[in-house]
Amino acid sequence: MPTKERDIILDSITEGVFTVDRNWHITSFNRVAETITGIPRDMAIGQPCKDILRANICERNCALRETIDTGKLIVGKAAAIVDRDGNRRPNQYLHCRAKEKDKPGRIAMSVGMGKGTLEKSKKGYSINFSL
Repeated sequence: MPTKERDIILDSITEGVFTVDRNWHITSFNRVAETITGIPRDMAIGQPCKDILRANICERNCALRETIDTGKLIVGKAAAIVDRDGNRRPNQYLHCRAKEKDKPGRIAMSVGMGKGTLEKSKKGYSINFSL
């Protein structure tokens, strides 16, 4: 899917959404993700997701790592994100899915994040994109 079309779709989603490649570098980043993190899309693309989110779960309890290891959809994993200005943003609920694509060893991953209650996030969704 061309980048412009992908961005239009991502920007229509009311939760923050970003995707990463196999090396954990951000490959797409929607407007809500920009608002949550305070980091513009052009600065986020290409950066390691842990450097952009700076979440309390990145190093030891990574939701992406969990979905890769288990193969299961992760819904509503609580995280506190630190935004660009250093403000802690608690109550961010992550939805993650890793999916093996048609080429051996090529995994497409996506993550949605949004502020809300755990009950609200369970009604959410995860979207997978080809990288």
